[in-house]
Parts: sequence; structure tokens; C-alpha cells
Amino acid sequence: MKSQQTSYLFQKKNSQSSTKNGKIIEVLWELKKTGRAEATIKNTGKALHALEKHCNLDNPEAVRTWIATADKSDGYKRNLCSSYDHYTRQHGLTWKKPKYRESAKMPKIPTEAKISCIIANSPTKLATALSISRDTGLRPVELTRLKLKDIDPTKGAIHPETAKGGSPRVLKLKNATLNMLNKYIAKRNIKPNDYIFGTWE
Repeated sequence: MKSQQTSYLFQKKNSQSSTKNGKIIEVLWELKKTGRAEATIKNTGKALHALEKHCNLDNPEAVRTWIATADKSDGYKRNLCSSYDHYTRQHGLTWKKPKYRESAKMPKIPTEAKISCIIANSPTKLATALSISRDTGLRPVELTRLKLKDIDPTKGAIHPETAKGGSPRVLKLKNATLNMLNKYIAKRNIKPNDYIFGTWE
């Protein structure tokens, strides 16, 4: 799983030869060396490549201007700024980082009936993941990190690896979800050190 997650970084490195793309790779590699999460590295790479399509990354003022005038949400602009900030630090550029704040929105929580309907009509892998998320509140990134050894398949207890510095916790699965999970594990012949859901690609 880990090699598959980091493949984004090295595929970009091998498939792109331009100087600018090389500079982006340097940023991503520095993030990797400092222990940043794979999701952070991937999202930073996507943001920098998106910016590169519209402006010269070595011209901070051009980048600020494009972000300011782009027809994008403030949340997306905030992510672009955070990613570009890594670029400026890596390559010794100076810029005044804009401040964009994502608007707070009330989450739309689907009804239990709708969730059950989605699960019932999803492929086995997705249905199992959704059912676990429904029972435990695990985020997608935490689901992808789950290994078989993190679960007690007899008691239905999950000891997830936390995301974003969350506190360690033990989560309980409902019997229906546990049965679904055990069938999925047996069918896929998953071993203790295997990631349960592997890759979604």
C-alpha cells in the first residue's frame, strides 16, 4: 500500500523532465523527507501542477494575481496558497501569502435509510468500507490505513491509526458490519499486515 501511495511522487519524477516539474518534485521530496503524510504530498503536487498551468511558479506576484482572480472557492484558494508556500520555501522565493478562509457550512447528513440503501447497492469492497465508516465515524484516510492486525475479528473492535494527530481510540462494529467484514477478509485472503482495503485506484 505504501509503495502504491508514494508512486504518485516517483511517477511524476520519471515522466516529467522539464526544469519546472523538477522543481515541483524537489518540493514533494522535501515533504516526504520531513515525514509529511502521503495525502499531503499528493495534494501539494496536484495544486502546484494546477498553478503551473496558469502562471510561472517562479514569479510569486503572478501566482498571487492568478489565485486572486481565479473563479475558485476560498477553500480551494487556501489550499493553493498552502501548497505554493512550500514551493517558495524550498526555492528561496519571497511572497506575501494571501489569507483565504473556507466558509463554514452545515454538513448534510444523510438519513440512516439512505446510507443503508447506498451500502446495499455498492460493490463489496465499497459497501464494507462504508459500513465501517457508518458504525465508527472513521474518515477515508483512516480507512485506507486499516490493517487486519488493527481489528479484532471476533469482538469487532477496531484500533485505528489516527489521522491529523487524533487521540488513540477503540471503536466497535455492529454485528452486521462485522459479518460483512469477515466475509470480505476471507474472500480476499487478507493477511495480518495487509491493508484491508488496499488501493482504490
